[in-house]
Amino acid sequence: MGLFNFIKKKISLEDYAELLLEALIDLEKRILQDFLHRTFECDVEDEALKYEVRIFSLWLITLRIPSEKLRDILHDTFCTSIGANQEVKEMFYQDIDRRYRNYFTAYNMWIKNPQNGHMIGTAIIETMKNLNPNFSLEKGPLPLIGAMEAHKGFLFFTSTFELSLKMIGFIKDKYTVEGL
Repeated sequence: MGLFNFIKKKISLEDYAELLLEALIDLEKRILQDFLHRTFECDVEDEALKYEVRIFSLWLITLRIPSEKLRDILHDTFCTSIGANQEVKEMFYQDIDRRYRNYFTAYNMWIKNPQNGHMIGTAIIETMKNLNPNFSLEKGPLPLIGAMEAHKGFLFFTSTFELSLKMIGFIKDKYTVEGL
């Protein structure tokens, strides 16, 4: 790959964030249709579910973003793309902070001990399928999610995480980002 860097187009962090948002839209569609509709038989037209999918998709993408600056640019670019005013933007940042905390807690538990994959499944099921984003893995009590459902949630995570990695990898193969 290093040999072909000369044919990569150089882009700014802002342009990279725009490309990530395009990937985000594709990722959201795939999550809603391929995973939530088929696996969990969720109503993919539900606006609350779509909102949770959007935040989850953003979180998946942030797992591969190497800098806080780029994460901030991505979130700001997203807010601009939906025409969010300052009040909506602040509410959105509060929402992503709360959800990201649960997802990162579960993710870090899994990284430390792969047998804790069920925690990611629990966070996903509780947040998206049960539409309960206000629970907390840090404070407890843990939601009562069955082992099979948590396992399905973890498989959902691994599939969508792999998909996001492929999407971001495709972008990185075509572009060099200035400032990274």
